[in-house]
Amino acid sequence: SLRALKRSMFTTGAVYAAAGQARQLVPQTASKDKHRWVLGTAALGEGNEINVLEFDEDEGTLECCSTYHHSDGQVWAMETSPRDSSLLITSHQNSRKGHGLSLFRMPGQSLSDINSGDGKGDAGTKRDLIKLQSIESTIPERRDPAFVTSVKWSPHDERIIATKEST
Repeated sequence: SLRALKRSMFTTGAVYAAAGQARQLVPQTASKDKHRWVLGTAALGEGNEINVLEFDEDEGTLECCSTYHHSDGQVWAMETSPRDSSLLITSHQNSRKGHGLSLFRMPGQSLSDINSGDGKGDAGTKRDLIKLQSIESTIPERRDPAFVTSVKWSPHDERIIATKEST
């Protein structure tokens, strides 16, 4: 019956355990045909990563499709491009307390890769992100560290807005 269909449609859930503490989970908005998210970890020290997750609604499964090194440190904020599924911007803090913003390309995450099934790499093998641009603060301010707490991509063009909460 329609009532049973509606109930089951909204009760499907899935769980994913990341390798480290996750601070950010954002949709891969350019991917319209599949339910995909990008997760960023914020572990102290080295070893942070970006995971691309895909939810299969028919099977009720959540799978890690690709894993990338995030060598810039802890992910504090991130956003994917609404037009290019392979683009990701992150706000990060490294082990020396420096902060920055980096624009990356995630290999294997173009819409053609995703739709052909090539966007599901070997999730157990970490790949390198391709850094396209970076803005770094190498000398953090003592009283008010200038790190970005939110990044948003314009849905209309390739502009990005970054904001910082005042302390």
